[in-house]
Amino acid sequence: MKTRTTQEFFQKLPLVDMRGMRIRGFTKNVASSGDPHSNRRSSLSPSSGSKKMHCSLMHTMSNPHPITSPHHPTTQARISSGTIQRRMFAVNYEWNPLEMKWPAVPKEDGRRLTTIALRLSNMINAFRHRGHFAAMLDPLRGSSHKKLNPHEPIYWVNTDAVDVCRLLKDYPDRLDLTVFGLEEVDPNERFAIGHEFLAHPKKDWSISEVVEFMRATYCGSTAVEYTHLSDRFQRSWIKTIFERGNPRKKQRNEYFFQGSQLGTLSREEKVKALEILLRTDHLERFLGDKFPAVKRFGIEGAEAVLPGLHALVTRGAELGVEGVELGMAHRGRLNVLANLFGKPLGALCNEFTETDVSMGDVKYHLGTYAVRNFRGKLVHMNLAANPSHLEAVNSVVVGKARAKQFFINDKEMKRVMAVLLHGDAAFSGQGIVAEVMELSEIPAYTTGGTVHIVINNMIGFTTDPRASRSSYHCTNVAKGIEAPIFHVNGDDIEAVIHVCRIAAEWRQTFHKDCVVDIVCYRRHGHNELDEPSLTQPLTYSEIRRHPPVLQLYTTELIADRVVDTKFVRDMSVRVLHEFENEFQHRKQYIPRPSEWLATNWQGEAISSLCDSGSRPFNLTGVPLKTLKEIGLSACKIPEDFSAHPQVKELFMRRQKMLETGEADMALAELLAFGALMLPFSPDDSFGRIKREGDSLSLADTSDALKGTAELLTEYVEHPTVDVRLSGQDSERGTFNQRHAVIYDQRTAQPYTPLNNLNLGPQATFQVCNSSLSEAAVLGFEYGYSLESDLALVIWEAQFGDFANVAQHIIDNFIATGESKWGQKSALVLLLPHGYDGQGPEHSSARLERYLQLVDQDPDVVPGAIEGSFEEELERAWKVLDRDGNNKVSMSDITNYLNELSPTDKPKIQSQELSVNGIESSALSKEEYFMFASAWIRRNDERTHNFCVINPSSPAQYFHVLRRQIHRPYAKPLIVMSPKYLLHHRACRSPLDDMGPNTFFRRTIVENGPGDNLKHRLYELNPCDKIRRLVFCSGKFFYDMYHARSARKVRDIAFIRIEQLAPFPFDRIARILLIYPNAECVWAQEEPKNMGAYLYVLPRFTTAQKKLNPDHPLRDLKYIGRPPSASPATGLYRLHVDETKELLDAILGTK
Repeated sequence: MKTRTTQEFFQKLPLVDMRGMRIRGFTKNVASSGDPHSNRRSSLSPSSGSKKMHCSLMHTMSNPHPITSPHHPTTQARISSGTIQRRMFAVNYEWNPLEMKWPAVPKEDGRRLTTIALRLSNMINAFRHRGHFAAMLDPLRGSSHKKLNPHEPIYWVNTDAVDVCRLLKDYPDRLDLTVFGLEEVDPNERFAIGHEFLAHPKKDWSISEVVEFMRATYCGSTAVEYTHLSDRFQRSWIKTIFERGNPRKKQRNEYFFQGSQLGTLSREEKVKALEILLRTDHLERFLGDKFPAVKRFGIEGAEAVLPGLHALVTRGAELGVEGVELGMAHRGRLNVLANLFGKPLGALCNEFTETDVSMGDVKYHLGTYAVRNFRGKLVHMNLAANPSHLEAVNSVVVGKARAKQFFINDKEMKRVMAVLLHGDAAFSGQGIVAEVMELSEIPAYTTGGTVHIVINNMIGFTTDPRASRSSYHCTNVAKGIEAPIFHVNGDDIEAVIHVCRIAAEWRQTFHKDCVVDIVCYRRHGHNELDEPSLTQPLTYSEIRRHPPVLQLYTTELIADRVVDTKFVRDMSVRVLHEFENEFQHRKQYIPRPSEWLATNWQGEAISSLCDSGSRPFNLTGVPLKTLKEIGLSACKIPEDFSAHPQVKELFMRRQKMLETGEADMALAELLAFGALMLPFSPDDSFGRIKREGDSLSLADTSDALKGTAELLTEYVEHPTVDVRLSGQDSERGTFNQRHAVIYDQRTAQPYTPLNNLNLGPQATFQVCNSSLSEAAVLGFEYGYSLESDLALVIWEAQFGDFANVAQHIIDNFIATGESKWGQKSALVLLLPHGYDGQGPEHSSARLERYLQLVDQDPDVVPGAIEGSFEEELERAWKVLDRDGNNKVSMSDITNYLNELSPTDKPKIQSQELSVNGIESSALSKEEYFMFASAWIRRNDERTHNFCVINPSSPAQYFHVLRRQIHRPYAKPLIVMSPKYLLHHRACRSPLDDMGPNTFFRRTIVENGPGDNLKHRLYELNPCDKIRRLVFCSGKFFYDMYHARSARKVRDIAFIRIEQLAPFPFDRIARILLIYPNAECVWAQEEPKNMGAYLYVLPRFTTAQKKLNPDHPLRDLKYIGRPPSASPATGLYRLHVDETKELLDAILGTK
């Protein structure tokens, strides 16, 4: 057969313009004019085409001509029947390749070859663009749009792929080449086709061979979507990998790809894949036999996922991956734990029996940590714990991966890889999937590419794909970030392995996300106790007849003489014997909570900073000299930097405040960050605070124990602390207050002052403007915070109520992560809160919701001397009173604590200890009981899930940020952060309130320690002459203070409760004794059914009953807005009127 050379024409091919350029007989007119036939048809010859323009075949292939018409009868019928609703653009077509015959191929050699080349390129391009629609991906149907029954209501006939589907309709018996206008060309005529057409090294092709090759490459049991990528090199990389392969024909007329770059599987690799598959299959059957009535959400029908994961991690390890962060939902989780992470089967069986009451969640939600060997490469692997909220864990996993990369200085992001497993319905249905994917290319959030693996069961709970999404594939969301999508038939094990290897190659090469869509099925219902045929009768009738993938792969390997029947039978017996042996010894298994933790895989890099292996901590006050040095350095603008005039003015104001010894909220935040970023040593430039030891006077009970943390824990060296602040507009600050990053007005170059303190070694300050997402970004920062409790990680909402969008992250991770999974986090949430007339959505941070989430019993005061606690105090007293003189000193207590082992030694905080009646450092038994009770109450915070504060002064904000690091345990912190107070002149604190021996105060009494307005010397009546005691929190204090000053009211005092949860029972009880004759009022801006009132009320009563039992019980009256469905009015004038009414009621003028 004669070979025709077409390469000479390739460089002269005309541009195929989709907006109206004409190729002989084909014209598409955009309906921009009234006449749909305004453009005439014209012929196109090589000579005329070459005179107009030239283009490469690559460009031709990137612009395929349309292959369907909205006016086609089939399309119109589908639209009118309601099976498809698609918005059609006003485009008129003069042709339809499905109805109209292509013009005849010219007889002249030159024009003939050009025409064939164009039509052949169009066919090749159709496979690349739309071959995935015709691919044999569905293990049950073959092609996913084929019906199991003529009456099955499947609507997946995709008009965009009719050309490929029609071409291959009767393949391989015949080819319908009319759709591409090649029916007049002998299918066996050979052409010299170069790399402009195909990446395959072969150059001599017939049309039949091209179709066979492209069908095997793009329409077999693997398919790929990559033509949506804008980067030509990335497209070429994928095209080359696929088209340089050697497709191998498989059973049932299916194909799969063998990439020459990755090579075919060796016998050893095939046997290993068989073993993984067999273990996966047998584990499900074993657990089903042993625990038939228990849900396990097995992976049956999708067993290929396990060999795929092994291939992914193995190939990743070969390319430099040292750590893998894995996140997944519940389906297949137990199998992943056992067969990827190596969790002992005895541990799994023990969890099925539920004998371990320390488990805080169901077994298929727990995470784990392991170090596994993959072909001689050790990989540190973490499986993140997750709730039942599908896809919620995605953002946590990528946050953990980014933190690991930061802490091990993995700048190239090649050493830590994030892998996420999804379900098909959740991947297309859950919005957080798209939100997390949008983080993938943002510099502050990228992890160098996440590999997404979709376990595509072709079903939701009971919902068919046609009802759960609008797209043909469930993976279309990934096209938004230009991620390639690899589809693969889950019954083709070796295809799954190859595709997962390609995914690892892609991630390590381009550091971008990619998706592996493993199309499989779910052998049982949503769980093993569910009956799926109630809603999918045809599908499950086919599934019951369909052989398991283990059977298919075993048959294939036996046919290829890789293994024999005896080999498989022996392997099966060995695995089942291993399972049975572990099951019999399950009762001897002793569970360790650490098994469920995704531990820091960088090992001792952080914990070694402290000899005891726990986080070091000190008092939060900082010497004034250091504060001023930090502030002045952070307010210095480089000489060659052209800052905005407003920024210059702001920095000058801050410098002036430092000179006068005060700070506003923004400056206090800056000082807190800077002080944490610098190292601390008791003997360095911070200065050593003199220890008072046993000579400490305990007589002054108004300021309990005056920093007795010195007695109970020594000052220790503290390392530098990295600070990460993330949120929408966090660089500048929503309210124009922060300016943590400033921009050169000439070059737009950013400058971060806190990273240039020039005060010696310092940590890194990251401030990140996030995408307009709450759920994904908050989950990311939560995951980031899990990797180190010696990093201050902060998420800031633009307005407090915007956290509503991330409520499932708050509920399922932040509030409950430690209780369910033992995950400790010191994440800080800054939620701007306060009523200033901005409307319902910009006023309240929904304080009441966070208070409701705190796990503190309103009827129990920690440390109350009663019951078993009194017995414990008696035992401790006998140990302390060694000489039997019924007196113990502070040194006795200190010595006793020092004798304890580092693991038993209690790390405590003793700020604000209330020890009423203690007059000397030698304590009687009664005084010791009082001291111990106060000590326990003060440190009870460590037993609760998180802390909620509403700070009213810059010093309080300063201390609470530093307290997140300088405390012996990690807890999330919810801050009702200021808005109005950021620029309110009265809201400033003296630097002395941030100096040595100062700390965060849970309550602030007027004219007492921590009161930032006591310098105004507002004269109140004596405490016993105070008529009304108003308890409040946050910004509303200033409204009341100014109104009281204006009206010269002196018999009303204000108490600021700065820490609402855990509730300061002891401080409230003490304050009530100071004001014995005052009626008590709770005042708030929020409506009665919101805010803190309903939380404070029962605890206010309990504090009196338990701690002041000999004093009359006082009620807590309410003054605030009435109950309301909406948090606030949208009218500023009405807001002002409401506030005036509240102030009148509080001050007794109404």
